[in-house]
Amino acid sequence: MTLLGEFKRDILNCIDSEDTVKNTNLIRRHDKHLSKAGDFSFPSWENSKVWGPLNDPGAVEARLKCVTSLVIDKIFVRKGTCILHIDRGTAMQKFFMREEVPEMLGDIKLVDRVVEAVRMDCVLEPGREDLTAGRVKFLAGMLGNCLERLGYSDQTGEVFSIGTKPPSHDLDVTKFVQVGPVLSSEGKKSEASLQQYYEKVFSKLELLDQERCEPDETEEACELRLRILTSAQVQFDLTSTSPAVQTSISDSVSSTAVFVLYNSARISQIINSFEYSVGEGLYPPLPAQVDWTLLDEEEEWEIFFSYILPYRDILEEAAVEFKLHRIPLHLIGLSNCLSRYYSRVKVLRDPLPKLIPVIHARIQFLLEIQRIVSSSLNIMGLQNLKKM
Repeated sequence: MTLLGEFKRDILNCIDSEDTVKNTNLIRRHDKHLSKAGDFSFPSWENSKVWGPLNDPGAVEARLKCVTSLVIDKIFVRKGTCILHIDRGTAMQKFFMREEVPEMLGDIKLVDRVVEAVRMDCVLEPGREDLTAGRVKFLAGMLGNCLERLGYSDQTGEVFSIGTKPPSHDLDVTKFVQVGPVLSSEGKKSEASLQQYYEKVFSKLELLDQERCEPDETEEACELRLRILTSAQVQFDLTSTSPAVQTSISDSVSSTAVFVLYNSARISQIINSFEYSVGEGLYPPLPAQVDWTLLDEEEEWEIFFSYILPYRDILEEAAVEFKLHRIPLHLIGLSNCLSRYYSRVKVLRDPLPKLIPVIHARIQFLLEIQRIVSSSLNIMGLQNLKKM
């Protein structure tokens, strides 16, 4: 059980709820305005319509204050809703000690990386598949990689089928993942091939890239970077909507994946600068343990609470409930939050003794973020950018 799941179970035990599985959904994890709105909320234990009669409702608050999975700092009851604020430093410390972020799978070849238990309902001919078939291919790859990342074994006997139509009854399929069609800007099923769409996106990104291209960058390096960006953008466009729902492509080219990859490259750039400075003797190397309580900026808590803490839960929802679209959406949301963080917080500061512990904590924080971004891109079969 994840730390987040353990905390929700503990809350329900404090309320003396009999149906912990059903009532877990009543505990809402907030994702913005956390200082004002709190981190979690749920109907007050005084609401008998929700919780039923309790044995000792007066003792619930005292029991909540004794929860140890995530230590509760403040408890408020407003208009029938209980609001919880979590002790931020101890939450980070406990999470990172547990190592909840799944390890990387290694390099993934998208077409060859689908595990045996995941079958597609279409035969793909490279260069000829339409966008809907391409969407099925991408989602099948993500599902297979996600299952393996979470320790799924073919020995369970479950066979997944993913496609636009349910499989025949004579097939030994135990779970079917419905995939909606890809529509054109006119609202009809797109007749464009995946290759045609790739070339369209590549051309648009090539025009936009002229502003970012460094004068000393070689033609080969520029070509490679554009192909990495294009592959990512095409896949984000086709997988960022719930699989069963139809998705549309517009005439204009989105830049969500480009934004994600450039923010990831910025992380690498900061970490590389830190490591270079360590080599030059400017900063001492990272200690075995950092002081997580030093991360007191609001954006740091938002990144941790909204994107790092629930990461494994998101992967489990993707694999078990087939909410595969949450993986690219998680990356986009994390990148938006990181962008705000970069604009306000300077990570590498003057090497004063009093500032070194903060610098170390923030570099370790970026390393943990980098692990998550790399993990998700790896699940999607995408490459990362090493520099902006």
